[in-house]
Amino acid sequence: MKNKKGFTLIELIVVIAILGILALFLVPQFMGYANDAKMQVARANTRTVWSAAKAVEVSYQYKYTEFDEAVFKADVMDKLGTSFDADEVSVAFDHNYMVSDVAYKTGDYTCETTNGTDFVCTDQ
Repeated sequence: MKNKKGFTLIELIVVIAILGILALFLVPQFMGYANDAKMQVARANTRTVWSAAKAVEVSYQYKYTEFDEAVFKADVMDKLGTSFDADEVSVAFDHNYMVSDVAYKTGDYTCETTNGTDFVCTDQ
């Protein structure tokens, strides 16, 4: 009996209880990091949509004589590429047909910008 190796049942229960208590504090904190990361991805994708829309706006001035919103939006989506992940992308224009607002929606987040620098993101 003196060469008996291993842990007793009580020791194992104590270790499991300590790990459970630690998990109660750590799991919610890690979930917050995941939500922050998703928000940052949505903000970065909105910035990408804004850049694509402004690039199309510049090329559109030299390519077409009349403004066609459907063609413009199709060109923006072509510029973004087929691998760009979005549930909805919208582009709004001012009276001079310049890009004024961009919105990006995917999964749980919607982000908007009116000037390309200030981004407002909300979760749904």
